[in-house]
Amino acid sequence: MSIQPVIPILWLLGLLGLAAALLFLGARSHWAHLPAHLNRWLAGLRTAGLLGVGLLLLQPYWRDRSPDPDAVEVALLADASGSMAVRDLPGGRTRIEGVQAVFDWTDTRAPVNLLANRLPVRTFAFSDDVRPLSAVELPGPAAGSTAIGDALLDLLDRPAASGRRLAGVVLFSDGNETAGDTPMLEAGRRFRERGIPISTVGVGSQLPVGDVAVNFTRPRQTVSAGEPFTQEVRVRNGFNRAVETTVELLEGNRVIDRQRITLDPNSETTVSFEATATVTGMETYSVRLVHDLSEGNPLTDEDFAAVEVEDPERFRVLYLGSRLHPEFRFLRHALETEERLQLHALIRMSEDSIHWRAPDQPDRRGAIPDPGGFPEDGAFFFRFDAILLDLRAMDELTEAALEALQDFVANRAGGLFAFGPVPDNPLVRALLPVNSSEPFRSREDRFFQLEADPVFNAVAQGLLFQPPGLAAPAHQPGWTGELKRGARALGSFRPEGAGNVLALHTYGGGRAIWFGLDDTWRWRLESDRGFEQHRLFWTESLLWLSSGARPRVRAELQGSRVTADAPVDLDIRLRGRDFRPEREARVVAVLTRPDGSREEVLLQPDALEAGRFRGRAQATGAGVHQVDYRMEFTDGEVLESDVQFFAVPGGAEFLDTSFREAPLRDLARLTGGRYFTLAEAREIVDMPLADEIPLVTENVFWTRTWPFFLALAAIFGVEWFTRRRFGLK
Repeated sequence: MSIQPVIPILWLLGLLGLAAALLFLGARSHWAHLPAHLNRWLAGLRTAGLLGVGLLLLQPYWRDRSPDPDAVEVALLADASGSMAVRDLPGGRTRIEGVQAVFDWTDTRAPVNLLANRLPVRTFAFSDDVRPLSAVELPGPAAGSTAIGDALLDLLDRPAASGRRLAGVVLFSDGNETAGDTPMLEAGRRFRERGIPISTVGVGSQLPVGDVAVNFTRPRQTVSAGEPFTQEVRVRNGFNRAVETTVELLEGNRVIDRQRITLDPNSETTVSFEATATVTGMETYSVRLVHDLSEGNPLTDEDFAAVEVEDPERFRVLYLGSRLHPEFRFLRHALETEERLQLHALIRMSEDSIHWRAPDQPDRRGAIPDPGGFPEDGAFFFRFDAILLDLRAMDELTEAALEALQDFVANRAGGLFAFGPVPDNPLVRALLPVNSSEPFRSREDRFFQLEADPVFNAVAQGLLFQPPGLAAPAHQPGWTGELKRGARALGSFRPEGAGNVLALHTYGGGRAIWFGLDDTWRWRLESDRGFEQHRLFWTESLLWLSSGARPRVRAELQGSRVTADAPVDLDIRLRGRDFRPEREARVVAVLTRPDGSREEVLLQPDALEAGRFRGRAQATGAGVHQVDYRMEFTDGEVLESDVQFFAVPGGAEFLDTSFREAPLRDLARLTGGRYFTLAEAREIVDMPLADEIPLVTENVFWTRTWPFFLALAAIFGVEWFTRRRFGLK
């Protein structure tokens, strides 16, 4: 303790002596008039006041030596690897969530702010590499394994900000080191040689040995759209105690069912869920365990299954006609033996009569009631898988019905088979693969050549493609069409280029065929061969339209299982309107991760494989990832598609996620630092620092503080109040 008097010390002593004498003389004047205890009380107050004034004039102080904030800094290093996602902290928090509370700059009481009030602080996050954090950024899950030693050496070799020197490091980790070239204790020896302490904060809890695991009994199965099916999962308890947990079934990222179960020690049970898939294609399902705290290895807390949802066993076909044409009569007979197709019909019979035909035996989706006339909304069309349209029935459909028909093809991905002359109505023409049609009438049968791909299978080709092939009947009206850009001719008159009588293209997600003949029923009457050709032509065409053409977009990633925190191939194979491999489209993929983060990737065409587009993105975190593809074609067409895949924890990071306190204590002891629990994180403000660092010396005058002045004022105030109370001046 030192003093710095405001006046020479002899003068100060003289003034204090004079003040004491005056106080003594003043006290004698009323000494006999007051009780003894009151005299003692006043004497004590005056003495304390005199001493306080004396201290104020002496100005005592002590010297405070602290690190120079302009010359040194400290670093906070947060482990953000996969094992930090274990949920074993109080309140069900993950380890990384506990660290984020420490690094929360917006909370003035957070340890990072308390430490920053003393010294400059830089924050970092690491897994297998180190990433600086901004002043508002929290450490989040990162890809890769845990390389503690490499991360520490990175800080040791990293230049400090503004020329400052690294005075100390605080490491936040669970001690689970799974990667790196340098072990953390070896890195600690390098810090000890430099004289820089490493304090450690252990993040995690010591849990009993054991595990609770879940997995699907059938990780892949095939079901029918619209029909309920069972998902069974097996849950195993490897602890020597009973465990209560919640089992959740998810479709994509949406929880569709959950069950609370209790498992006996060292036992397993089977849990059954009922689900219904309504959309054809690949659906992803996952099952996960939700614990109050982590129950063993998180790698086994979730499992995934892929479900292939098939089209209904029987397809519904709607015939729309403006008259009862022979083509419909024979078409109905041709489809009678095809169990996969059900033919419905709406036909104008007369001005006041509309014929509605429905199968005698409804399919499992139920019967379709009589619409009472031609439909006007898409809800009716959407009940079917394909529509057979006599183009001369356009006058029977309102503009709203035609727009609904467009929605059926484009959005429902239904099939349209239109025959007859192309009308002028732009809503209808947009659906067709031809721009216009020209009538013709031949004096003899006019044969046309069919293309097999993609409509007709090998069995149909055996009859349909035998010479002389199919023909437009003599003396009957027919039409040839002018193909649209991107459309494909399926039937052309010989010689080549003499006219297209059968064509197809895609419209949105659906398919459409135009046919320039409406007298194919005559094939059926010519011979047994013609009878079979008529049946095969119509059944194969309608089955192709109903069940979907060869997919224009194929992503092998759909339903696949990948390792979390690893690069993923986003490759797709793409076909144009004519179903040939597409080479010039612009393909953009947007990956959405389970945590909601997104990454956009522009896919590049493969130089070796036509129609293939390649790209890569990072799958971060375990769970269902979704990829949304947007494909822009040179003719202006835009397609969108999405797939889902599973990312599961894997690698050495998740073989053992137990909390390792001992190596963290060893690291702190080796380097001269301190070990803190996460609950003691506020105490890092007193973390040990390097010895040979620039210090700032400051004189601390404790009499220049508000508490001292308030105490002195209180003494004189109480003394004055006491005198006035007893009538003294």
